[in-house]
Order: sequence, then C-alpha cells, then structure tokens
Amino acid sequence: VHVDSGDAGTEVAAAAAALAAADGGDEKAQAAVDAAEEHDLLWFATQEIAGLVAAREDS
Repeated sequence: VHVDSGDAGTEVAAAAAALAAADGGDEKAQAAVDAAEEHDLLWFATQEIAGLVAAREDS
C-alpha cells in the first residue's frame, strides 16, 4: 500500500514518470525526482492499512 500526503501526490507522480529520464542524465527529470524527495515519508502500522484503504474508497 502506497500513501502520499495530499500535497505530495502531484510531485510524486511527476517523479515516477521522470525516473528513467533522470537515470539517463536528464537534468529537468532529475529536478522532478529531487522535488518529490523533499516530502516527508508517511509511516503507518500494519493494523492501520485497512482504515487507510477504507478511507480512500469512501472519498
């Protein structure tokens, strides 16, 4: 299960799309990856996953 904070979603998606280009040396793509890395990781206990999934399905 992967969960991002609301403000990170756009940058994380852009970084995922740019990863191969960044690995190939593209500086703009690397900037997108770097921007996503600025977001703090969200940590959840295994017993919280069902609640996270249910909340996502309800929205």
